[in-house]
Amino acid sequence: MKSIRFCLILGLVTLSIFFCSKKNNVTGNDGNKTGGNITVNQTDDNPYGLDSLYVSPNDTMLLKAATVAPQKSPEYEWTVAEGSVIQLLPDAGDSSKVAVVAVGDSGATTTITVKDLANNQQKTFKAKIAIWANMEQFRYIGSLNGHHYFLSKYIAGWAPAETTCEDSHGHLATISSVEENNIVKQAQTAAGDSVWIGLRFQWNVNDRSAAGKKLDKLWTEWVTGEKVTYKNWSSSQPDFNSPDGAWDLKLFACMNATGKWVDERQTSKLYVLEIP
Repeated sequence: MKSIRFCLILGLVTLSIFFCSKKNNVTGNDGNKTGGNITVNQTDDNPYGLDSLYVSPNDTMLLKAATVAPQKSPEYEWTVAEGSVIQLLPDAGDSSKVAVVAVGDSGATTTITVKDLANNQQKTFKAKIAIWANMEQFRYIGSLNGHHYFLSKYIAGWAPAETTCEDSHGHLATISSVEENNIVKQAQTAAGDSVWIGLRFQWNVNDRSAAGKKLDKLWTEWVTGEKVTYKNWSSSQPDFNSPDGAWDLKLFACMNATGKWVDERQTSKLYVLEIP
């Protein structure tokens, strides 16, 4: 009987030590996207929150942390590895919020760590100073050869879309290879419909007909001035024709569900931003 009682007591002590030691450890990333059950700037588009942060030079960005199913009311602590790259300005009334101020040069990198002291959770993520899109207007798609690609969250006509892209320090996506076409196709797939790309019809003003009315139709130059060297037009495209008459000709290029290009009139669509 004494031996049984001793075994029971020993088992309870072992369990107690195990749970106490687990409680006192701070959970790390361990490859988990939630980073120890902490998310930062969680949205419907990105339920896991960000794993990498891009802040435009001399810009300020607000971060907000959240702990998944906390056992206690969260108490957050924010730190940055390199204060010469990024400075943190905590919210005096809410420890879950912090302002990130980019003070370093473009291209500089560091890491930011947020800890939930009350629930023994931690998340560390990379931070880089770089030209970046307003994530209230765009969602990030990916990068290729140092260029970053975003899908707009709101529809617009081709011309207003290009203006918004320029205001975002970029332009409508230009495509010069199969690889670049594929990454824009990722944006199209996310959109679920055709998307504007940075190509439009241009008149050749040096080649008029005898009547002086007809102008050649050209699709030879991207919105950036780059020459169109790679082409991925759909069959019989561009056809330029619109059933609505000459006032509504198909002057703008978009990518369809097959990844091919088609010409389109000035309707409203989602669009792809490219930031060099």
